[in-house]
Amino acid sequence: MKFKPGDLVIKSTGGNKMRILSCINNESVECGWFSESYHESVFDKVDLVPYEQYQGILLREKRGDLIGQILNEENKNI
Repeated sequence: MKFKPGDLVIKSTGGNKMRILSCINNESVECGWFSESYHESVFDKVDLVPYEQYQGILLREKRGDLIGQILNEENKNI
């Protein structure tokens, strides 16, 4: 995945929205983010997804969870 400084990313496992500060090499980027305070760290590119893409993943998973809940409720009523 190609990233450049200024891109908004998030770890594929979730967490805080981060901004890429610099590309260190072909595998790593330096990111900065705020929680209670400002943080910076280096991450492997394979562990990150663009923030817009992550929002789409959440919507699809939420939709799947809701469909699963509806189907489970219907099966209980049979």
